[in-house]
Amino acid sequence: MSSSTDNTTSGSNAPVQFIDEFFPLVVCVSPTRYDDVELQRMYDGYRRYFERGKRYALVTHTREGAEPASPRARKAIVDWANRPEVRANSAKLCVGSSTVVANALARGAMTAMLWLWKPASPHHLAATIDEAIDWSIDQLVAAGVALPQPREKLRAAVLAKLRRI
Repeated sequence: MSSSTDNTTSGSNAPVQFIDEFFPLVVCVSPTRYDDVELQRMYDGYRRYFERGKRYALVTHTREGAEPASPRARKAIVDWANRPEVRANSAKLCVGSSTVVANALARGAMTAMLWLWKPASPHHLAATIDEAIDWSIDQLVAAGVALPQPREKLRAAVLAKLRRI
């Protein structure tokens, strides 16, 4: 597997991007706009981690200016996440997933949704990317998954990478 799946394009329609050079900490940067192509890229990205068979933590980050997922895209994502094989792989391999939701009202709405739908692995809603990274690293440490470098170096490297995208 490559150290980073970088499908960045210029312009306002940036694709989903998986940053995995810091594995077992993976960052999924959401696309600027969800469509069928981006949804399939996202599913394929997660499938690669399932096939890898190693435990990981996930941070989901949204690019500034990205469009919110449409109701159709949200339903497609939830339908995919509820597939038995996706739930089984997520439960077995993902030690935790943190999604950055900067808007407090949106974070509250998502918290309420998580009361109704239980993800297959621990899930956290973060106000900032720093919080999401810290929580995810904590999950890896608590699960006994070795970090690729000391905690603070890992944190700084991930943040530096995200500043460049």
